[in-house]
Amino acid sequence: MKVVDQRIVEAEASLDSVMKDKSQLGFSEEDKLIEQRLDVQIQEYKDRLQHLRTEKQQLRTEKQQLRTEKQQLRTEKQQLRTEEPSAHANALDAERQRDQQQGGSRDTVGLHVVRFT
Repeated sequence: MKVVDQRIVEAEASLDSVMKDKSQLGFSEEDKLIEQRLDVQIQEYKDRLQHLRTEKQQLRTEKQQLRTEKQQLRTEKQQLRTEEPSAHANALDAERQRDQQQGGSRDTVGLHVVRFT
């Protein structure tokens, strides 16, 4: 962004210089030709300034988006840190329950009723 700011300052200084040169022109044919050339330069500098200002705004927007994304990632990270111990405990509880259920179902595995008709 500093580079863009520097370019804006340089372009504004050049534009001011060209506009000053234009204001010092007289009314001769040569001065009119010079004025036309300066008008073209002025428009080019104005266009360049507009482009640089747009670029600067885009950079600001991107920077803000990155800040927002970074904050979201920090929040997610913090949530994971606070959820991790309870998630681990929940996983252990689920494992114990599964083991108990499997142990209880093992007792009834050997009992099958067979009917003959």
